[in-house]
Amino acid sequence: MGVAPVPIQLVAGNSALLTAEGVREGSKTGLLRDSETEFLSLTSGLSESQCTYKPAPDRWSVGETAEHIVLAEGLLFSKLQEAMANPPNTDWEAKTAGKTEFIERVMPDRSHKAQAPEPIQPHEKWTQAETIARYKEVRAPGRSLYATIFRVIFIWILAGLEP
Repeated sequence: MGVAPVPIQLVAGNSALLTAEGVREGSKTGLLRDSETEFLSLTSGLSESQCTYKPAPDRWSVGETAEHIVLAEGLLFSKLQEAMANPPNTDWEAKTAGKTEFIERVMPDRSHKAQAPEPIQPHEKWTQAETIARYKEVRAPGRSLYATIFRVIFIWILAGLEP
């Protein structure tokens, strides 16, 4: 006996379909998986010179960009874990109003140079293999956490509860 897909609203107003098998393509976990596949396909198999080549002195190499992504994802995940370990912030919605839309509008536009905060600036200390290994280490707990969150939401919906 199958369960009909149940449409729900997720983060940033994106809708997804949940089924008994879990979250379908187009969901946040699908985007997470797709971005991981893309990262690994773009960073694997490069020569050392390709990995360290800079198109201009003020531009990052592929290796530096990959290191920045690893550092940023690690920082974001640690902030998520910190938030989940604390009691809910009743002012969160008011304090973060408009930030998601701002990030979604600004991040895809790479025509303007931005300065990364110091904790997520690359330091060119990792090899290509180390960067890829660290990326996989940073991503693993996130995949597990997000999958768990979506399963809980799905169970709530099946039970007729509000998440």
